[in-house]
Amino acid sequence: MAIRHTVQTGDSLWSLAHRYLGSGTRYPEIVNEHNREAAACFGPHYRLLPIKNPNLIYVGQTIMVPSRNKLP
Repeated sequence: MAIRHTVQTGDSLWSLAHRYLGSGTRYPEIVNEHNREAAACFGPHYRLLPIKNPNLIYVGQTIMVPSRNKLP
């Protein structure tokens, strides 16, 4: 199960990857997980939009982060 994170001021995909996955270089895993979850969600998840540009995330945006248990 993915972790739901609401973007706060100062967050970046690099910092989220470092916090949740142990290394900022793993940010593409967040993009992949988030976009997979976004494609599967409809209806009430209006803030779950795909990440088209990893350099652009916004305060208040919901990001789905893979849990460590799902990763190799």
